[in-house]
Formats: sequence, structure tokens, C-alpha cells
Amino acid sequence: MTATIAHAVLRERLHADAATVIDVRPLRFYNGWRQGDDARGGHIPGSVAFPAEWLDSVDAPEVARL
Repeated sequence: MTATIAHAVLRERLHADAATVIDVRPLRFYNGWRQGDDARGGHIPGSVAFPAEWLDSVDAPEVARL
């Protein structure tokens, strides 16, 4: 399942709620490598990387702490 949010909505929430964006994509995409026909790579400034694949190697207490 892929969840999306409109750029304008994300921008508004980031400024209004002091939200944290967690990027769950593989690190190669967070670091700027393109996927397929993407116009550009990388991450939203201020976001943090926590690839979903880490959930297989990190125990539950550590996930909760992070």
C-alpha cells in the first residue's frame, strides 16, 4: 500500500504542526538515487530516514525508542 499526500498539504502541516516526516523508503532513495522515471531523487529537507526494511532487524523496544 502506498500512501500519498499533496505537496501543499504536507507543507502546511509541517509548518503548522511542527510534524516530523519519516521516510520509510530504502536509504538509496532517501540519499538521492532515482527510482524509475522520477524527476529527481532525495528526501524532504528535515525528514528522517527509517527504512521499513529495518523493521526486520531492529527489535520492538528499539523501534519504540526511535
